[in-house]
Amino acid sequence: ILRSHAGPFPMTLRCLFVDFDSFFASVEQHDAPHLRGKPVAVIPVASTTTCCIAASKEAKRDYGIKTGTGVAEALERCPDIALQIARPARYLRVHKLFLEAIQTCIPHGKPASVDEVPCWLLGRERRRDNAEGIARNIKRVLRARFSEALTCSIGIAPNKFLAKTASDMN
Repeated sequence: ILRSHAGPFPMTLRCLFVDFDSFFASVEQHDAPHLRGKPVAVIPVASTTTCCIAASKEAKRDYGIKTGTGVAEALERCPDIALQIARPARYLRVHKLFLEAIQTCIPHGKPASVDEVPCWLLGRERRRDNAEGIARNIKRVLRARFSEALTCSIGIAPNKFLAKTASDMN
């Protein structure tokens, strides 16, 4: 969460930005519990000449594998990585379920992508303690409805760009 400066003009919080962590790979880990806690890469086709379109938190943290890493390179870095063929329809279904869950906490704006949702703060929601409470509630609702494999980062700031930046720092 970006903090406002201590000057006479504090920043007004306007956006709460929800970013689903390693979304495609996390959905794969959610659906296949044996993949949880292990490095996973989502690929578009079964080929070593393509690239990873998503990587799990473990693949990113432990092996430096990220979106765009070639499959051959990912296998060199981590021979045991679980390569999963992308399932766009499944990701969209989970996205819709996430939107429904968030809607129980705060109305949201138009999703920025399948794994990013800006929510606009109004009135008393703009108070830092209220905005942080909404963020905690979103995380609580998602934990209650889904497995621990599906997590999100939330940033709160005066605009969507800064809120997204804050969610990346979460």
